[in-house]
Amino acid sequence: MRARTAHCQISFAGFFLLILLSAVLPTPALAQEREIKLRPTEVYTNLLSHFQFPPAIGTFHRSPTCTQYDGTGLDTSVGYNDESNLIAITFYVYPVMSTPPNDNLEGHFAVCQSEVLRIHSDAATISQGHIRINPGGQKQDGMYAIFTFADFFAHKTQPVRSELYLFIYQHNFVLYRITYPAGHQSAADPATKAFMESLAWP
Repeated sequence: MRARTAHCQISFAGFFLLILLSAVLPTPALAQEREIKLRPTEVYTNLLSHFQFPPAIGTFHRSPTCTQYDGTGLDTSVGYNDESNLIAITFYVYPVMSTPPNDNLEGHFAVCQSEVLRIHSDAATISQGHIRINPGGQKQDGMYAIFTFADFFAHKTQPVRSELYLFIYQHNFVLYRITYPAGHQSAADPATKAFMESLAWP
């Protein structure tokens, strides 16, 4: 099975590159990783988790492909971009593991946070804690961390703000990674909040 920490090892090498770029532990499952081309006008439904991903959510437009990290479709990500505000969001859904620390919200959140700090040597955690969102009107409780670091984003190396939100839903982890230039927070905050509230969970 694919290393759970791989979902947290994200470095955006360009505005439209919304897949994992950092090195991960080599496992046989990595050979199963593949991109799936999405029909641009249709809602993509992940048949196993039942999450639905429309072509657009507010100011965000879906990436032309989604990434499947296993052979069954249990472990999937879908990217969205807000071109006007230079915001990249990747939504991950993947199974909760059966062994600690990745068998519970707090343990897996700590792993994710540690991986971000390990991958980005200049990263600083500026905020973290518990959070409640209401996707599609459903209350969901989780944890979040906000980081700042320098990265190649939107065609240049610049300070970015990177946000991580983690939840457990049914038997899955649901993880949002949100990245945008550090100076865009005033525009990004309402846009990303609207996105998270609008993408309904099944």
